[in-house]
Amino acid sequence: MISTLFSLIFFFAFIAFVAGLISPQIFKFVLKEKANRKTISAILGGAMFVSIIIVGATAPPVEETENIQDEEQITEQKTDAEESPETESKTNGIANESEADITQDTPPEDEVDAGSNSDTEPATKSQREVVLEILKQNALDQWGDDFSMVKWELDGQTEAYDWIVKQTEYPSIMDNAKREWGDDYKMVKWEYEKQVEAFELL
Repeated sequence: MISTLFSLIFFFAFIAFVAGLISPQIFKFVLKEKANRKTISAILGGAMFVSIIIVGATAPPVEETENIQDEEQITEQKTDAEESPETESKTNGIANESEADITQDTPPEDEVDAGSNSDTEPATKSQREVVLEILKQNALDQWGDDFSMVKWELDGQTEAYDWIVKQTEYPSIMDNAKREWGDDYKMVKWEYEKQVEAFELL
């Protein structure tokens, strides 16, 4: 406690010492005519010197401090050692309960195999079914709640798609038409017929 007090005195004396050397006029209201660098240096320097000696004399020995820290560490280790057996027993109990629950909840392998075999795998959709779903969604996006136009658009696109699938004579022309018009099979059909007609006239 005493060493802390004189450490603070040393700190503030040092600050005042530096400030007095820079501007002695700060201490004119205390020292009056003696407010000069020499007087300030003597007073504050002496205060710092005395306070640092008292701090050194009243500071607790290093060995005593280390002994206190060692005793605290030993006490903590004893506390941890006393708590660890109880913690281990609780952990083992929880682990045993978890293993028992897993054993009860896990069905026999025969039952698992029987259940997996009884479930039939869903059939893979054909390419035509996938295309028809895309055409249906395109028609809904285009016509919204006008379901008569949705049906008209879907029927026209489906008819065009079925026709396109059967064409094998000019594959390069068909590929170009598909690249240009994408999922709009009515326009793919129109483009293909137009290009084939022009090609055959050459």
